[in-house]
Amino acid sequence: MELNFPQFELKPDCYGGLCWVGELRSSSGSAYPVKLLYPDNYPVDEPRVTVDGIHVPADNWSIHCTRTRVLCLFTRGYNPGTITAAALLRRSQEWLDNYEIWLKTKKWPGKENLIHRLSHR
Repeated sequence: MELNFPQFELKPDCYGGLCWVGELRSSSGSAYPVKLLYPDNYPVDEPRVTVDGIHVPADNWSIHCTRTRVLCLFTRGYNPGTITAAALLRRSQEWLDNYEIWLKTKKWPGKENLIHRLSHR
């Protein structure tokens, strides 16, 4: 994380767990506050990435995000042995690029699942 995302800090969250907190920039240069949260029963349950400052439509599945701004990054299932925090943040940057395209076109671009490829870089 320090090498790829030095702008992120590991901090305690309000529930007693841990989260990476920082800012990601899309390809257009827009900055988004991001948190990567580890659940209490990690690694049984997957970490969650949230983004502040995004518009979540009523049909939130059209942008692969929950109403609470948790990004949907796992389409093939979560595998704790292959997914790192850095891979999740790289995928989140791609999600932000897709989000900005969606804002203009109302169509979600790109492939549905790149997390497997990103986790093996």
